[in-house]
Amino acid sequence: MRRQGQTLPINIITARKDARKRAIVLKNRANDCITKPFRFRDLLERIEIHLSRG
Repeated sequence: MRRQGQTLPINIITARKDARKRAIVLKNRANDCITKPFRFRDLLERIEIHLSRG
């Protein structure tokens, strides 16, 4: 998406807890990464933060 010029926030949801994988996701310009299981409210808060930075 970034290569196509998309600037919308990208939040990755994953079941992998591997810190190296998370680092790779963030290095590839995702805005955030949340690991399952997670509280839905936590996901909403992260989305709100990224959208407010607009």
